[in-house]
Amino acid sequence: MGLRIGESGGQTEPRPKEAVKQPSAAPTTRNFTERSLTLAARRRTAKAAGTRHHAVEVSYTARVPSIQINAVTRVERLEATARAREAIAAAGGAILTFEQFSNVSACVGLEIATACLPDLGRLLTAAGLNLSKRSELALASGSHGQTVPVTLQITFVHNEPDLRRHIPAIPG
Repeated sequence: MGLRIGESGGQTEPRPKEAVKQPSAAPTTRNFTERSLTLAARRRTAKAAGTRHHAVEVSYTARVPSIQINAVTRVERLEATARAREAIAAAGGAILTFEQFSNVSACVGLEIATACLPDLGRLLTAAGLNLSKRSELALASGSHGQTVPVTLQITFVHNEPDLRRHIPAIPG
């Protein structure tokens, strides 16, 4: 009889149970993402120590509301992306992730202090991005004290064909 997935042939030591921290009182906002309030600090500490941030244990200690921003632009894709990056940096945000979907859209994941949200909205609009009404309302409500994860979805409006990527043939 063979072993099933997840079974081992011998005895293994049980993993010690880690202490689970209870989340603090949840805010009343409906859109939640479980994030550690100290995630960015842990990444900076790991970077300063010369280790990779994925090697640092991350604990999810609090529920923080996340904000989703949708923007549309007719500005050329590379220029609009550069302007958005500069606006995020000028507002005091930190870009965590970036995904590009051909030349149709781009998704930027960032963290920013809630007090800087109105500045971010103003700078993105000045950069040539047209924000949706829902995004403008979400950015207008800045409070003090906590960092919030933000997802910025940029849609590029143009008449260009999809990007073509040359994939070299594998020898053999």
